[in-house]
Parts: sequence; structure tokens; C-alpha cells
Amino acid sequence: TKVKYLISTGTYNQEYNDVFAFNKNSATKTTAYDFMFYGMEIATLIITIFAIFMSASLIASEYDSGTIKLLAMRPFKRWKIITGKLLATLTFVFLFVLFSFIICLVAGITMFPLDNTLILVTFNATYSFALHPMILMAINIGCIFLEILFYTVIALSISTIFRSYTAAISISCIMYILALSLNILFGGAFWYSFIPFINADFFKYFGGSFLANGTSAINSLFTPSLLTNANFFIGLGIYALTVFVFSLITQIVFKVRDF
Repeated sequence: TKVKYLISTGTYNQEYNDVFAFNKNSATKTTAYDFMFYGMEIATLIITIFAIFMSASLIASEYDSGTIKLLAMRPFKRWKIITGKLLATLTFVFLFVLFSFIICLVAGITMFPLDNTLILVTFNATYSFALHPMILMAINIGCIFLEILFYTVIALSISTIFRSYTAAISISCIMYILALSLNILFGGAFWYSFIPFINADFFKYFGGSFLANGTSAINSLFTPSLLTNANFFIGLGIYALTVFVFSLITQIVFKVRDF
């Protein structure tokens, strides 16, 4: 696909930088954008854990403290209460992601050159096009937010189902650790591409990931494997269905539960 693009535009591969990746530079030397991407990958792991803890405690902590009864007595529909809590959490997540990006941007520009060479992107192994690195970084930020949203919705659902704060936190953390472990252990399996957790990261479909065979554990930890049967649109469908199902479960359980 990349070769077809180069032929059709009359350009050469050396005229473009590569897509950001955790285990290599986009250019011959480390650029400010490479540092930003590397820093944001680590920040994403920390922010996701924070979001899981916050979401898992939203409803379960209300059960433990007994304040859920006072909350339910308020003249608000229950779906508004649960939606308000979710939106409040996502607001904090967005601010943390934005703050992390600004820190990585300032540090990257300070320590490394700002290489604005266009990046040759291959989307879903089907379409190739050139993008400014800042635009691709903005796409990466959007993918990061979607990934954190995925785990936030699931953690909120677990918090609603389980009345115990300790149980909600424990199950949510085990779920996230299991997702990372499965990515390391079963990244090369055909069936693994249909697991919801592997479809939470969409940036891998922009050409910066490689097939699962031979990847190290540390790369698999920060960059989900790209499988031979992976597809952006199928992954997006699985992602949307998972978020919808867990959101629906959350609303139903919170609506019918007696306090």
C-alpha cells in the first residue's frame, strides 16, 4: 500500500518519517514527537489505572458509606445520577491526558529537535497518506482517550454491580492486569483479535504496529499486538458494542436496585 502511494505521488520513502512507535524512532534520530509519544504511552498506563480506581469507587463507595440512600432520595432520575458520575470522571481523565500531553510537549521540545517532516501513514493497511506529525499526535491523543473511556465504563459497571468498595476495586484492577497479561501471552492467536480488550487501542491501525510474532513483553505491554486478521472497523464495532453493553448493564442494575 505504501509503495502504491509512493508511485502514484512520485515520491520516495526517504522523504517521509515513520509512524510513531514505542520501540523505535520515527526518524533516524529521536525527535520531540518520539519523546511525546513515548511519554504519553507511559502516562496512559498511569492515567488508566487512576481512572479505573476512580470509576470503581463511584458507586461502591456510596454503598459502603451509606450515602447512596441520600443520593437516591434526590429528585433526579437514576440514569442522570450514573451518567453525571461518568461524565465527571471523564472530565478528570481528559484534564489529566491534556496536562500529560503539555508536559511531554514542553519536555520533548526542550530536549530533542522538532522534526516537522511529514509522516507516511497507512490506515488499516488499506489507505496511505501523508500527515503532519502534530496531526498524527492529535489522533493518538484521541485514541488514548477512547482507550481510557473503555476501561472507565467497565469499571463503573463493576462498581454498580458489586456493593463492596473493596470488591469493586479488586475486580477492576484484576480485569486490567488480566487484559495486559492476555496481550503478552496470546497476542499471536487468531481468536484473540475478537477479545474486547485488544480492540481498545485504535492507534495501531495507523501503521506504527507490527504483527504479533516475535514482539517482546515490554512492547506488548504498551502497544497491543496487530494480528493478521485485525481490522479497524471490526475492532470499532467490538469496542462500541462492549461499551454499549456495559453501559446498559450499569443503567439497568442501578435503576432496579433497592437501597
